[in-house]
Amino acid sequence: MKRILLLFLLLYGCKQEEEKINIPRGSEFTKGFTVYESISGDRKWFLKADSAITEKDRIRIYGVHLKFLDREDIRSVLTSDSGFVIEKTGDLIAYGNVEVLTKDSVKLFTDSLSWDNRNEKILVEGVFHYTGKDEEFEGEGLESDPELKHILIKKRVEGKGRIEE
Repeated sequence: MKRILLLFLLLYGCKQEEEKINIPRGSEFTKGFTVYESISGDRKWFLKADSAITEKDRIRIYGVHLKFLDREDIRSVLTSDSGFVIEKTGDLIAYGNVEVLTKDSVKLFTDSLSWDNRNEKILVEGVFHYTGKDEEFEGEGLESDPELKHILIKKRVEGKGRIEE
């Protein structure tokens, strides 16, 4: 009886379920995806993802880790469960547990956001939570630079701290 139980535990412990990812026909799957965006030799951002699926005009990414750069200095870091990169524009859409953390320890949390690559703006259509050094607030609809220093709140806001209009 002990041998059967031990054998069962060994077999069960060694069994690993592989994560199933639906890969559309005509797409490519990549594990360990990395891409840079640079203008005139200056890196603007650096994206790493655990995996990616290259589709027709976009790249679906999982385990997103995006560093916004100012030359080689990190301005802020965006993480999310998944997202898309639009190949033609370099725009990004991030989904699931989205967090932006700046070098000044300012944090932005939301369910989804977009990165407008051309205008270098973070855009949130839905609800967000912001935590700064001396302020904390929630709102709906946001536009900001990657360092979360110049924020435009579009719909509503409530919280505590100093907010300039």
